[in-house]
Amino acid sequence: MNFKKQAEKLEKILEEEFNKKVPLLVVNKNCLLYKHYKIKKNVLENWDLQDQSGRIIETFKLKVNAALAAKFYDRNQIEKFNEVKNLDTKYWTNIIDSLIFREKCNKTKDMIKKDIYISRWDITKTRAEQYKLEISKLFSYNFG
Repeated sequence: MNFKKQAEKLEKILEEEFNKKVPLLVVNKNCLLYKHYKIKKNVLENWDLQDQSGRIIETFKLKVNAALAAKFYDRNQIEKFNEVKNLDTKYWTNIIDSLIFREKCNKTKDMIKKDIYISRWDITKTRAEQYKLEISKLFSYNFG
């Protein structure tokens, strides 16, 4: 029995199975692979979508959005790719705004401003939850 040939056969079978069933490979907590694209955390705590040569295609705030973008980029679905980028931006801006308004609400003494901050906090928090739900649905539809 030739172990080298058996190992090559097993490797080929596993690679075929991987390509069919598991599109995302978790390398470690800071790196994912999708086909020939790498999703890697950068020094700013964002997620870079890179091609084989290491060229950064786009940067995302959420890892899940980078994975979705990799799939759409691989399939040349640029409209969907841009949709994911917009969802990423909208989600992140609403989360940040929500945190800012909550902080302002907690610090202000003026009741009128406090009411305004509470209202804005509620609006931005609700929007962020809606975008999060949209992202979750898109991810489960494409990778589930």
